Amino acid sequence: MAYPDGRVEIPVTEVTRAGVEVPAYVAADTSNQHYVDENAGDVEIEVFNNDAAPQTITVVANPNVFNDGLTLLDLELTIPAGEVWRFGPFRPNTFRQDPGGGFYLNASDTDLNIRAFKREQARNA
Repeated sequence: MAYPDGRVEIPVTEVTRAGVEVPAYVAADTSNQHYVDENAGDVEIEVFNNDAAPQTITVVANPNVFNDGLTLLDLELTIPAGEVWRFGPFRPNTFRQDPGGGFYLNASDTDLNIRAFKREQARNA
């Protein structure tokens, strides 16, 4: 599914006590870039770097958040060559790009593969 500005969605898989099948990676699209929907501060991303060199994924800061009049910087995360790294969770106010809490990801290379997870909420007995 494509976001209105052309970004490609990274679906979020909810991890439950019963377990879930590991979702397929979404191949990085460096032309259109990506977004993750429904972030309530519980989303983590997993990035596999299939390249022979380190690559980066950038989590775009909310352009409407200021701290003492200063704009927040994007969060640039480095993934070493041939490795799988997990990042997160991401504060909704810091990285929100839309009213639903979704955030943007910008990949440096098409050799990156991305998937997203969130944990099932604990229930009171």
